Amino acid sequence: MTLLIVLLVAGGVSDRAPDASAGVRSVFPNTTKKPLISIILIPLPYVVVNPKTPTSPPTSPPTPPPCGTDGGVPCNPCANLRSCPVTTAPRAVTTVPVVIILGGDTTTTAAITTTTAPFDDSVRMKATGASFGEVGVGTSSAPRAVTLSNQDTIPIRLTKVSVPAPFVIVPGGTCSSLPFLGAGASCTYQVVLRPVAPGPQSATVAIEVLPPGGTVVVPATVDGVGTAARLEFNPATLDLGQGAAGEKSTGTALLRNTGSSPIRVAKVALLKPGSEVVVGAKPCVGATLPPGGSCTVTINVTPKAGVRSFELFATGSRGESAILKFTRRGLRNGFTLTPPVVDFGILATGATSPPKRFTVKNIGEIPLTLVPPILQGPNVSEVRIIATTCGSTPLGLKATCTIDVVASATTPGAKSAALKVSASTKLVKTSALRARVPGPTTSALPNSGTTSAPTPITALPVVVDPTLRMNPAVGSTGRVTFAEGRGFPANAEVELRWSSLGAVWRVRTDGTGEFRLPVLVRSGEPIGGRIMTVVDQPGVFAGVQAPFLVQLPTFRPSGERRHLDR
Repeated sequence: MTLLIVLLVAGGVSDRAPDASAGVRSVFPNTTKKPLISIILIPLPYVVVNPKTPTSPPTSPPTPPPCGTDGGVPCNPCANLRSCPVTTAPRAVTTVPVVIILGGDTTTTAAITTTTAPFDDSVRMKATGASFGEVGVGTSSAPRAVTLSNQDTIPIRLTKVSVPAPFVIVPGGTCSSLPFLGAGASCTYQVVLRPVAPGPQSATVAIEVLPPGGTVVVPATVDGVGTAARLEFNPATLDLGQGAAGEKSTGTALLRNTGSSPIRVAKVALLKPGSEVVVGAKPCVGATLPPGGSCTVTINVTPKAGVRSFELFATGSRGESAILKFTRRGLRNGFTLTPPVVDFGILATGATSPPKRFTVKNIGEIPLTLVPPILQGPNVSEVRIIATTCGSTPLGLKATCTIDVVASATTPGAKSAALKVSASTKLVKTSALRARVPGPTTSALPNSGTTSAPTPITALPVVVDPTLRMNPAVGSTGRVTFAEGRGFPANAEVELRWSSLGAVWRVRTDGTGEFRLPVLVRSGEPIGGRIMTVVDQPGVFAGVQAPFLVQLPTFRPSGERRHLDR
């Protein structure tokens, strides 16, 4: 036992020691003389303070100070901090001996009795969590408050607070600056959610407090949902309907950010680039779309015949993507103009030929709007259209219209012109017109008294849309391919040459304006693509070409057999 030794000169015992005066006064009953006391032996934690003459004992025990305060007993926190019960401890009675050494060899003893009053040994602390809702992956939410309330009757010391990722404690709360949270007071911690993956997120904010009985952790739940940023086209599919093949149609779609975080649009392009679609995405590429924001993408389609399907994709800077699927049906359009060549024969000067009829037929899948037919060529002034049913109204499916043309010879010589029929779909067809007008004079033969008959002059028909193809279009050196032409002037000489080489071929067309010319690809000529070009004839045709690819020759070993001999 630990003793406190007090040396005294004179005096009495103190009546302020808790519940101990009665025991000490019993040593000196009814004394009016202050005894001489040399030493008082008393166990700790009891102390003797300013001894003086005792007074009358109190009628009731004094009220103990609150737990957790100076002079009070420690407070014992309960296990469940959300609802701590108030417990009443029984009164505890403690008796300790006191030895008093008087003057000389005289000693006496006394006893000190103390009583512990009931106290509330619970800690009433409560924390309220927060819910963050949807937060975009890679972004940070706005701060939310987690509130700590002290529902006890004493101040509680605040030690530290922690929360696991992806939640983060940020500055701004009122608890961080408080060493103690007063009785009945509240404070806040600021928490943010910074998700790194999509999906539900939850954690427990651990708030450590230090009541007199030891460290206690007050929990608070925080939760939210990490959402990936999302790009979407609206609509996701687009039907641009149908129209003539080769005619442009336009459509639009919105590229939207349907997520909860901003997205920077990195690219908008066709999945399979081609010449049929032109994409206008300048308002989108490089733009940052806020949540719910959008931009407009324009699509211009000039389809070929048939149902044409396309896919447009957009990507964000963090890998977000969206796809727009759109279709356009290109209706085949076309017509024929017959006959392709009309020969008015030999006309006398000043004569007018009988009319020749041309027929236009719609062979496409849509009605055609024809442009009124016209005549063109070197001798256009000597031919004219006298009647037509083409161009006044749209030409329905499989419908026909007619054009009547006559020739009037005003001067001698070969005559040539062409009939041109066009549609609003940029289709053009022509037919060649020709005539021969003999000269008015005769020529004398040498050493003869006779004259010769006029010699007719054959005119070349005018055709403005001849075609050329190489058959086959791919070949190797040392082999022959064929240049095949159609729609050229009949019985006319046509000159062909490679665009990159100096070789030249000449061929004469047949009576229908066609030819088939064998072309040898000589050994040692360059490998790769080249163009066969027809030499232009101004006023007749121009720009007639056909591609051809020269590839490496394939050699087979002389001893190789295709089939085994049996």
